[in-house]
Amino acid sequence: MPYIGKSPVHGNFNELTDVSGSFDGSETDFALTESISSTAITPILPAALLISLNGVIQEPTTDYTVAGTNITFTTAPAATDEFFGVVMGTQLDVGTPSDSTVTPAKMNITSALVPASANGAALGSASAEWSDLYLADGGVIYFGADQEVKLTHVADTGLTLKHTATADDKPINLTLQTGETDMAADDVMGKISFQAPDEGTGTDAILVAAAIQAVSEGDFSSSSNATRLEFMTGASEAAATKMTLTSAGKLGIGVAPSHSLQVAAGADTDAMYLDVNGNLFITDGNVQITNPSGADQAALNVTQSHTSAVAANFAGPVTVEAEGGTATTNVSLGLCKAWVRTSGTAVTVSDSFNMSSVTDSGVGLYAPVINNNMSDGAYAVISSADDKQDGGAIFVHNINDAVAQATTGYGTSFKKYAYAATDANQNAASSVLGDLA
Repeated sequence: MPYIGKSPVHGNFNELTDVSGSFDGSETDFALTESISSTAITPILPAALLISLNGVIQEPTTDYTVAGTNITFTTAPAATDEFFGVVMGTQLDVGTPSDSTVTPAKMNITSALVPASANGAALGSASAEWSDLYLADGGVIYFGADQEVKLTHVADTGLTLKHTATADDKPINLTLQTGETDMAADDVMGKISFQAPDEGTGTDAILVAAAIQAVSEGDFSSSSNATRLEFMTGASEAAATKMTLTSAGKLGIGVAPSHSLQVAAGADTDAMYLDVNGNLFITDGNVQITNPSGADQAALNVTQSHTSAVAANFAGPVTVEAEGGTATTNVSLGLCKAWVRTSGTAVTVSDSFNMSSVTDSGVGLYAPVINNNMSDGAYAVISSADDKQDGGAIFVHNINDAVAQATTGYGTSFKKYAYAATDANQNAASSVLGDLA
């Protein structure tokens, strides 16, 4: 009658090679091979074999066992015994797939692919790495058992690294580490580079255009990890160091700094620098101070608590632009280089600047002595005098032509309205304009 029931599963049934030729009554172990191709057979379990000796089916695990590609009989077959064997079922269909036979279409993963337990499996290994990882727009990589740190793709923009904890003092910290075990002077510890490698014009355009790197200043030790930051930019070159911040907090622009702040101008590495005492030195170039357009404030405002608010040493003239905005004036030439004020007939010096003394040379004749000499005798002297307003006594204060005007001083004379020489009975003053020596 026809078969009633579930259709049988067709498997890869294979006849085993007849091993009866090796039966000798003492040997119990025999190799299992496929009868046609002589390929070694590895049954998944003893029951997968149908073994017959002299037409009698042998019971698995009782009459024989299987280990790898060998069968072991409990009782050694006699030399006259006949052997027949078949490896049965679908075992060959469910074995290990051949290399490169499982395609992505066959896997078709539609849900989360998770390990058996938390922290239970790795993706790849030290010797079997994945080549590429593709994530969709907005894809997120979570780190940690609490997923508190995440790296998120921002479509068409870049990446966002975030610490998701909302408690106080939970910053995101990105640490660049080196595996070096012996940090020596000038070793680069970490570096961030900026580049446009796909720029079509090539050559300089595709070189690293800018970078920031941390460089050791000396050999690291248990008491020293001195490191400087180098800021690198390129113009028509691979990015090179243009600004340096040392471990001591010294900042150099165009130069490795030896001062608190140091700026190079061409070959002059000390064109401008700020020393540890807060003194600013400009050794080359010009200082230009401009007032913000429309701002009602001073372009330069100097406050001080010392004897000298501003001290300058110029080899040439100092000029400023006039109020009209076109003409300039020479500040150093326009300054008063010395002045003195005396009072009474005793020629008492009330106050002075750059004057060491005033000599009383006779009635109505005074000779101021300049402290820091003038460059020559062709300087201008401006003088004035007054009286006690006692009625009619008008004084005239002039340069004394009888005294040669020298770099060290000059002479003055006092006369009344009648041009008679007389001592000033109140105040007299004179000032000097010109070039100092």
